[in-house]
Amino acid sequence: MVTEERDGLKNVVNELKRPKNDQGGDEAASGVLLQELESSLAQKEFCIKELESNLHAQKEVNSRQLEEIKTLNDMLNNEARRIKSLERESDRLRAEISLLESKDYCCFSMLVAEVHPQTRLEKHFSSF
Repeated sequence: MVTEERDGLKNVVNELKRPKNDQGGDEAASGVLLQELESSLAQKEFCIKELESNLHAQKEVNSRQLEEIKTLNDMLNNEARRIKSLERESDRLRAEISLLESKDYCCFSMLVAEVHPQTRLEKHFSSF
């Protein structure tokens, strides 16, 4: 399309540069050339308007996509913070469970020693 227009315009320019022999033929040729130039100009203006419209539409799409990306990025950051918080809570609960288990073991050992003091002594002396 661009090549055809370029070639057409070259032909018009060459026609205008050619020496003219008769006046009547020059006016008719000039009129035809002028119409061709006006037609070409109208086509170019239409193409430019169409390209501007497409560009505007693409800018709107890009803007919406950018906003969507920003929203998704915010959601991702919030989820990452929530995961970190849950990991810290999990670590805290594990530590608390370990502490409770060690306290239970100590209490159980002391309870067994109090309830069955002979058993401990018998085990101690049976090894001799």
